[in-house]
Amino acid sequence: MRPLTQEMLSSQPDLAPAWNVSQFAPERILQIGEGVFLRGFADWLIDRLNAAGSSVGRIVIAAPRPTGARNIERFRKQDGLYTVLLRGMENGRTVDRQEVVSSISRAIDPHLQWNDFLACARQREIDVVISNTTELGIQYAPQQYRAGQVPTTYPAKLAAYLYERYQAFGGDPKAGMTILPCELIDDNGTLLREIVIRHSQEWGLPAAFVEWVRLHNVFCNTLVDRIVTPFTPEADGAPELPYTDELAVVAEPFHMWAIEGGDHLRSRWPFAELGLSVYFVPCIEDYRLQKVRVLNGAHTAMACLGLLAEKQTVLDVMSDPVLHAFVERLIGSEIVPTVTPQVGDAEVLRRFAKDVIDRFNNPFLRHALTSIANNSLAKARIRLVPTIVEYADRHRVSPPLAAAAIALLCYACHPSCAQEAMDDPLRSRLQEIWVSETEADLAGTVTELLKASDVWGCDLAVLPGMADMVQDVMRLVQERGVVQAIAFWLQSQPVSEPMRR
Repeated sequence: MRPLTQEMLSSQPDLAPAWNVSQFAPERILQIGEGVFLRGFADWLIDRLNAAGSSVGRIVIAAPRPTGARNIERFRKQDGLYTVLLRGMENGRTVDRQEVVSSISRAIDPHLQWNDFLACARQREIDVVISNTTELGIQYAPQQYRAGQVPTTYPAKLAAYLYERYQAFGGDPKAGMTILPCELIDDNGTLLREIVIRHSQEWGLPAAFVEWVRLHNVFCNTLVDRIVTPFTPEADGAPELPYTDELAVVAEPFHMWAIEGGDHLRSRWPFAELGLSVYFVPCIEDYRLQKVRVLNGAHTAMACLGLLAEKQTVLDVMSDPVLHAFVERLIGSEIVPTVTPQVGDAEVLRRFAKDVIDRFNNPFLRHALTSIANNSLAKARIRLVPTIVEYADRHRVSPPLAAAAIALLCYACHPSCAQEAMDDPLRSRLQEIWVSETEADLAGTVTELLKASDVWGCDLAVLPGMADMVQDVMRLVQERGVVQAIAFWLQSQPVSEPMRR
């Protein structure tokens, strides 16, 4: 088959992108990072805007590391084109379609084309930087600055880039840039800004430049959420492409990009008009909270439940009617109502929760429970326990389904449990309690398990009804097995404050 190129598309109009590339030819965005995630996320989002007629412009891609050279060459061979295969669930319906993305104008390897990289800084129209250099990419590492020498780290490259821009436009405040780091670390924009300024000061660059960086460049904290994987044609169930594409990626329909500040981009990038989930907000903590409590909290609960029920993947759990009902009610009746008072937009939270159910039901994604279950007790402490404590404080009773999740997490630590042993000190701590309490009754053991504040971050035994609920669930599991125990537990608990659909 022929490779994906502009020439190939011109001979097959039915495969052409949804917008006229020449109409939006101006380059307006520099992207540091050529990997899978940004191809299926930011580049796709910008392509959607261009397809809808917004004059957003195109993206210059630069590799943050020498290892990105292979992808840079692939972009060149394919004229910046690649395919995004959207596969998953959206509003309860299966999505399985292919889109050719044409938002990339050209690709640069700064390690071989440093002058070309700096030349972008002298293009006034390029006033946005997007990056994803992995969680380790935004770190300080001492380096020297010499003209013509390529800095090794992303923050150092960005400092050199901004200094080039500062000189090119004489420190014009209007030449400042908006920087949108997509690296999955807290306060990514704030941290990147601090490192850029540190490099600038250590290099002895003019104080006026440092002030220009501080006052006239906007470093936004962001939060991104989407599962994107490489397209592997040989994988089971993979669709056939009518061309070869070495840059193709598979993305779930769900996407979320929360950008702190950046109000000046709202009118330029009208994502909301297209129903795209990009939010320009004063603070992204609401979005971080909903991700940790709803998505991650439900993941932690379902992983232990699923493994005890001898399931292997998230989809296996959601394909079981009983376990599916447990997960959906845990989210809709306990987690969402508890988190709602803490967020500014309850409707965004409810929509996110419904999207989570769709994501869990993705028939194209094999998300192993064992990977989610790693360090599950430490994760529960952050993702699940705060919901339990807040629910109990408001209702004067513990949440029954979240309590059942805690019961299963404790039960999985019993020495006789068939789950594979893990190198986890918190798990070992609960195992010690099980062993030391073998002669005591179950009630006493449960109390000691819940009192382990070094595991949970607080004393769960003092919460109203918590110990009784955990003990009841454990007895049900011993008598009926996990699935039947959960089925009985669901039937015995009233449904309260359900998630609106």
